[in-house]
Amino acid sequence: MEGVPSAPSSVKAVSAGASSVLVAWRAPEQPRGRVISYTVYWRPTSNASEVLLTKSTAVEGQKNFLKLENLSGVPLHSA
Repeated sequence: MEGVPSAPSSVKAVSAGASSVLVAWRAPEQPRGRVISYTVYWRPTSNASEVLLTKSTAVEGQKNFLKLENLSGVPLHSA
Protein backbone atom coordinates (compact mmCIF):
# COMPACT_ATOMS: atom_id res chain seq x y z
CA MET A 1 0.00 0.00 0.00
CA GLU A 2 1.43 3.37 -0.97
CA GLY A 3 1.43 6.41 1.28
CA VAL A 4 3.75 8.68 3.23
CA PRO A 5 7.02 6.90 4.09
CA SER A 6 8.50 6.84 7.56
CA ALA A 7 11.42 9.22 8.15
CA PRO A 8 14.93 8.31 7.00
CA SER A 9 17.10 6.98 9.83
CA SER A 10 20.74 7.30 10.91
CA VAL A 11 21.06 10.82 9.51
CA LYS A 12 24.64 12.08 9.85
CA ALA A 13 26.46 15.19 8.71
CA VAL A 14 30.26 15.34 8.69
CA SER A 15 32.80 17.83 7.44
CA ALA A 16 34.10 16.90 4.00
CA GLY A 17 36.66 19.68 3.70
CA ALA A 18 37.09 23.35 4.48
CA SER A 19 33.84 24.35 2.79
CA SER A 20 31.88 21.09 2.35
CA VAL A 21 29.61 18.84 4.38
CA LEU A 22 28.53 15.29 3.56
CA VAL A 23 25.02 14.39 4.72
CA ALA A 24 24.05 10.69 4.62
CA TRP A 25 21.05 8.65 5.79
CA ARG A 26 19.40 5.23 5.62
CA ALA A 27 16.24 4.69 3.62
CA PRO A 28 12.95 4.65 5.58
CA GLU A 29 12.16 1.33 7.25
CA GLN A 30 8.62 1.64 5.92
CA PRO A 31 8.84 3.26 2.47
CA ARG A 32 5.14 2.56 1.70
CA GLY A 33 5.90 2.55 -2.03
CA ARG A 34 8.78 3.95 -4.06
CA VAL A 35 10.67 6.91 -2.56
CA ILE A 36 10.89 9.44 -5.39
CA SER A 37 13.04 12.06 -3.64
CA TYR A 38 14.32 13.37 -0.34
CA THR A 39 14.49 17.03 0.59
CA VAL A 40 17.50 18.09 2.66
CA TYR A 41 17.10 21.36 4.57
CA TRP A 42 19.93 23.37 6.09
CA ARG A 43 20.51 26.78 7.54
CA PRO A 44 23.84 28.61 7.45
CA THR A 45 25.06 29.65 10.88
CA SER A 46 26.59 32.97 11.74
CA ASN A 47 28.28 34.49 14.76
CA ALA A 48 26.24 37.64 14.17
CA SER A 49 22.65 38.05 15.27
CA GLU A 50 21.39 38.23 11.68
CA VAL A 51 18.51 36.00 10.58
CA LEU A 52 19.63 33.49 7.95
CA LEU A 53 17.14 31.78 5.65
CA THR A 54 16.70 28.01 5.51
CA LYS A 55 17.83 26.45 2.23
CA SER A 56 16.85 23.13 0.70
CA THR A 57 17.97 20.71 -2.00
CA ALA A 58 16.09 17.78 -3.55
CA VAL A 59 17.91 14.43 -3.81
CA GLU A 60 16.77 11.56 -6.05
CA GLY A 61 15.06 8.75 -4.11
CA GLN A 62 17.63 6.06 -4.91
CA LYS A 63 20.47 8.13 -3.41
CA ASN A 64 21.19 8.25 0.32
CA PHE A 65 23.69 11.11 0.55
CA LEU A 66 24.27 14.72 -0.43
CA LYS A 67 27.50 16.71 -0.47
CA LEU A 68 26.92 20.40 0.24
CA GLU A 69 29.79 22.39 -1.26
CA ASN A 70 31.00 25.98 -1.44
CA LEU A 71 29.94 26.76 2.10
CA SER A 72 32.79 29.24 2.59
CA GLY A 73 32.28 31.75 5.33
CA VAL A 74 29.94 29.37 7.14
CA PRO A 75 31.26 27.57 10.24
CA LEU A 76 30.89 23.79 9.72
CA HIS A 77 29.43 21.63 12.47
CA SER A 78 28.94 17.85 12.71
CA ALA A 79 25.48 16.57 13.57
